Amino acid sequence: MGYLSKVVETLGGEDTDVDAMRSKEDIEILVVDDEPHVAEMYEDWLSLEGYTVEVAEGGVQALDALDEGTEILLLDRRMPMMSGDEVLAILESEDLQDLQPARFDGRDPFHTVSEKDWNKDLPLDTVKKLERDIVKKFQSRNIDPKVCMMTAVEPDFEIVDMEFDHYVTKSVDRDDLLDVVDGLAALDELDEAEREFQSMYWKKTILEGSRTKHEIQKSDKFDDLRQGISELEEESEGEVERVKEVA
Repeated sequence: MGYLSKVVETLGGEDTDVDAMRSKEDIEILVVDDEPHVAEMYEDWLSLEGYTVEVAEGGVQALDALDEGTEILLLDRRMPMMSGDEVLAILESEDLQDLQPARFDGRDPFHTVSEKDWNKDLPLDTVKKLERDIVKKFQSRNIDPKVCMMTAVEPDFEIVDMEFDHYVTKSVDRDDLLDVVDGLAALDELDEAEREFQSMYWKKTILEGSRTKHEIQKSDKFDDLRQGISELEEESEGEVERVKEVA
């Protein structure tokens, strides 16, 4: 059993059985990776387990494919033209006009995609229409998948401000992938505070494993993360601390 599933069973108590919660075919997964062989491999593994899987080979394609039925998003970070971080920023934003300009070089988030003509088989006016449709779709704010960043990028302190549920560094084998997906599906069993705590505590755990003690001591973001964890522990009267038992 993977980390996330253990978290759910620890917080949910003895009556929680993550293997018997839902039919896998009812769980829609979007795999986003610009390396087709990686995306197809993940799709094959998950489809054979009974999950409903769709693949997008880039950030814009991911935004086009995401809808209210998407329950799990497996998102690569380093992709050309629109990175996984940019996709996540759009998912996080309450108003697309308020997206941090630095993320998109001070331009509309889709400007670079049009400029570089991400799909040369499509005329520019078609790409522009796609951009408008994507913006309109995300302004409805009804798209809220559970997110795992699956990437070769080693985590840095910038992940503190990113709203994901899990972070896995490639390479990922079949068992690892299934553990992650089973755990993400089981997060429905957690309340909002528990889900937030597990995300924050996982960030703390992976940063402590990937950054030096000196870097951690100098990081204001890591201090903010520790403070946020302490505040959630106090608000929950210690209930969420059980996550530490499996981290």
